[in-house]
Amino acid sequence: MLKEFKTFIAQGNVLDLAIGVVIGGAFGKITTSLVNDIIMPVVGFLIAGVDFKTLAMKLGSPNEKGEYPVNITYGNFILFATSFYNCEHSLFLIILSRVMSLFIVFAVITTEVFAVKTAIGRSMLGFKAFVK
Repeated sequence: MLKEFKTFIAQGNVLDLAIGVVIGGAFGKITTSLVNDIIMPVVGFLIAGVDFKTLAMKLGSPNEKGEYPVNITYGNFILFATSFYNCEHSLFLIILSRVMSLFIVFAVITTEVFAVKTAIGRSMLGFKAFVK
């Protein structure tokens, strides 16, 4: 059982998945920091000094301490939604750039193959014309 587990773990797909999960977690933290520490403070400043971390809908009547029984913190939701969008958009751009680079390589290879076929065809036509 342990030997089979070691064989399974040593396979390339499992290691690739583990590395992808670790890198994805780090990438998520970076984009969260980018949104929370750089983008949203600037947006809040441009919208007359709004702090998105404190935006909340307060339900019920406040108690003696001034605290409301229910706080719906929609500001945090805006922060996380923006962070998610930035993370997914960045991954989309990375994947798109890889796909576009593959298309460019394919186009270059196709163009070169067409040029070689054309040159061979022209030389064959010239050879046939010479033989007649």
